[in-house]
Amino acid sequence: MRRNRLIITILPAIILFTVVSGTASADDGTGWKLVDGVVATVDGAPVLRSDIHMEVDFGLLKVNGSGDSFEDLLELYLNRMLILREVEEMGGYRLNSGEAEDAYRDYLGQYSGSTSYSEKLQRWDVDEGEIFRRLKNALLTTRYTESRLQFLVNVLPSDIENAYRKDPERWGGKDLYDSWEAIKADLTGETFAVEKTRWIDTLRERYKLILLDRSGGSGR
Repeated sequence: MRRNRLIITILPAIILFTVVSGTASADDGTGWKLVDGVVATVDGAPVLRSDIHMEVDFGLLKVNGSGDSFEDLLELYLNRMLILREVEEMGGYRLNSGEAEDAYRDYLGQYSGSTSYSEKLQRWDVDEGEIFRRLKNALLTTRYTESRLQFLVNVLPSDIENAYRKDPERWGGKDLYDSWEAIKADLTGETFAVEKTRWIDTLRERYKLILLDRSGGSGR
């Protein structure tokens, strides 16, 4: 991996010898440049603001769209880190053969040519292997989450019937039979979100997540 940084351990800021990632501030008078910041720690390991900005720039990190707040993006990034910690701790969970490679090939399809991608790699001082690793980890955490929580999400017929009776107009005037699958999907999504939040809360405690500066800085 080409992204090597010499770091002086000072929280919540990180001071480096040279300007990287285009996020440097003014010289502090000592010849050093403040170019990054620690936004959180996981088991004492720093999470850098620039990692969030880089993944956003490469399109690897997004919640709802271009208007996502830094805090929302940070939460998604930290959740991925925590889930990946459990995956590594538990061991044995793998993606299907070729799944990550197919996802990376699809990812590269968003670039009109190799130049724009190469320019981003150069700007962030990373290689293709690093982007592939991050994309693979994001896919791995998604698949693992689905696998881990699927048995906790159990929507009963009575749940569907109760949801319909509570607000029949919500389903566009359709009867219970025609609304059944839509109601089931809606309740499944709600239950999944509740179970995921509960699980993530346990991971935050287990892996000692500490939030620091969540302002996002000046970005890129």
